Amino acid sequence: MPTVEEYCKHKNVVMASPNTFSYLLKIILVAYQQHELAKHANEILKAVAGIRVEAEKFDGDLSVLERHISNTYKSMDNVKVKYGKLFGKIESAQSIEVKEQAILIEKVEKIEETPLL
Repeated sequence: MPTVEEYCKHKNVVMASPNTFSYLLKIILVAYQQHELAKHANEILKAVAGIRVEAEKFDGDLSVLERHISNTYKSMDNVKVKYGKLFGKIESAQSIEVKEQAILIEKVEKIEETPLL
């Protein structure tokens, strides 16, 4: 009659105590968890790579927007300068007109003061 060890070997069975069996199950669980984590890590890395591509596109859009804003700012400065010059010309024209009106009023007053012949 074969021994228990020979019988187990013949049936491809490993003898184990409850403690050994419990540790074996824990090792299998940890290996499975690591496998799942690695699988999810690959998915996360793929998602991050996709996000990076989108971020690069967004960076290009921001650069275009920055140029537009910069050009708009420069245009606004030019418009302000031109408006200032135009407003100065208007004020100059108004001051000339006021001076001419004052001179005309003076002349009219002098004419009114002179006696008629």
